Amino acid sequence: MAESKRPLPEPTPETRHFWDGTKLGELRLQRCEECREPYFPPRPFCPRCASRKVAVFKASGRARLYSYVIHHRPDARLHAALRHRGRRARGGPADDDEPRRGGADA
Repeated sequence: MAESKRPLPEPTPETRHFWDGTKLGELRLQRCEECREPYFPPRPFCPRCASRKVAVFKASGRARLYSYVIHHRPDARLHAALRHRGRRARGGPADDDEPRRGGADA
């Protein structure tokens, strides 16, 4: 398979755990230690309650993918919504939007 000519993402202190996990085939998410809500994309505070007490955890590998969008622009990000152990983790620029269709097991 030919290597992609797309630039690789540059890990930041907030995203390093995520990219280190991808090298190991793991999905690493963050969870707020105050409200216990998991979230994505990585950031240094909880998007729900704004607490900075956050922890990284390895997802179990069992989840339900509700939706996703792949943009074909270099500055776009993946939008995804998944349910992990009964808690929803959403990601992408439109974090306030609920998924519009049912999902498939991931």
